[in-house]
Amino acid sequence: MGLRGYADNDLGPAFVENVLSIKVTGPSGLYLSIVDLPGLISNPGEEQVDDDMETVHRLVDSYVEKPLTIILAVVQAGNDIANQSDIRKSKLFDKAGQRRVGIITKPDLIDEGAEKMIAALAKNQGTTKLQLGFVLLKNPSPEERENEVTGSPGSETELRYFQSSFWRDQKLGASRTFLQALLDGHIEKELPKVREEIKAMIRTIEQDIILLPPERTTIGHLRVFLSDLAMQYYSLATATLNGHYHTSHAQFFTINGTMDESNRLRALIQSQRSAL
Repeated sequence: MGLRGYADNDLGPAFVENVLSIKVTGPSGLYLSIVDLPGLISNPGEEQVDDDMETVHRLVDSYVEKPLTIILAVVQAGNDIANQSDIRKSKLFDKAGQRRVGIITKPDLIDEGAEKMIAALAKNQGTTKLQLGFVLLKNPSPEERENEVTGSPGSETELRYFQSSFWRDQKLGASRTFLQALLDGHIEKELPKVREEIKAMIRTIEQDIILLPPERTTIGHLRVFLSDLAMQYYSLATATLNGHYHTSHAQFFTINGTMDESNRLRALIQSQRSAL
């Protein structure tokens, strides 16, 4: 991909707009695409330059601007949400707030005593409110990931964490259940629009098919086509040489309804002779 730091490349960009896709198939499950976009860069540092920052913003914009996309704006619990660029960016493309969900991460890293503020934010009762609300989740720490042995240890670790006394008393909803209901509702709302888009595409393609020339399946059909093409060329060349600019080829000699002097060969030759 030409990234800096790989394959002895010390001059390439830190970010590119190429996409690494992993496709998972199985006998059941929804058709769903999950895109993990890079974090927005506000101020380039030693590892990034201005071009890297612009690349990231273009890449993020290309996804969040799509009306079918559900925007999961990830914010860290330990930072002031009002200053987090993910929320500001998502608002630009979803002013009505119908596709935007706040994902609060790393609640285990906040200062002691800040839990109430984070719980209020997760309940959509903080100073920053979203129409679809927030989801609070905890990913396993590096040490916990190293010790994982079961098939879905992340969910078990998160469940144990939120069963602690404080978080249990907050009665926060399960993130998986909430996001599944959000996805189902979004699909139900957007599916009629998708149907109409598909119907419009079908109508356009049918019109394009109608405009296609007759199928030429045999040598004889090909000969007739080439002969007709040669006759059209001969007729156009004759009209050009004779100065017949208002024949069946009039469209060739005009641009936007105005006579195009550059295609009037006879007139050009006469003009050159007069100049001599």
